[in-house]
Amino acid sequence: MMKLFSLFLVLLFIHTFASAASSPVLDTDGEELKPDVEYYISFNDYGPSGGIGLPRGWGRLKCPVSVIQMLQDDIGLPVIMKPVKPSESKILENSTDVYISFPGSLTRCPGGAASWRVEYVESVKKSLVVAGTFVPNPSSYFRIVQDPREINGYVFATCPNISGLQCRKLGLFGVGDQDRLAVNDQPNDLPYKFWFVKKENVGVIQLPK
Repeated sequence: MMKLFSLFLVLLFIHTFASAASSPVLDTDGEELKPDVEYYISFNDYGPSGGIGLPRGWGRLKCPVSVIQMLQDDIGLPVIMKPVKPSESKILENSTDVYISFPGSLTRCPGGAASWRVEYVESVKKSLVVAGTFVPNPSSYFRIVQDPREINGYVFATCPNISGLQCRKLGLFGVGDQDRLAVNDQPNDLPYKFWFVKKENVGVIQLPK
């Protein structure tokens, strides 16, 4: 009887762990995120409430362009996401790596590409998130991580595929008069917390269910 009970506990633990690891990412309606669908990244923390986008006049800027937090109450630009590892699943799951891009022709890169990647910028001694030509390597991998303190709230992290390097969350880094999306590398750096909002819901955003 004791052996059967111990086996039951082990199976229960495995089931619970697997369920947590494969939980779907949810939008503000409580619905599962889908690849290749447009969503806005809506700030859900204290402070300026701008979403994520590109600087004004981005079409005239060089390639690549820094990804920034927009000004107060500007929700920014929609993004589309695709899993790094192709899957038959039709939803995006928590703690999996995705490619992120702004849809459409937005930059002066070839084809107007606006795919996200991490790039170290020597002038500011910081790894920033930029949008431009798609680069299929770990610099373009972004992990969606659930924020346990928020209903349907998330943060982004970058997880270098290098032994000994840990995942680091994305936050904001001030350069001039702009707050740029950047890789947190200091103990007191705060993550950029957000909700995913369907494109068609902009203008009628509701709090998560």
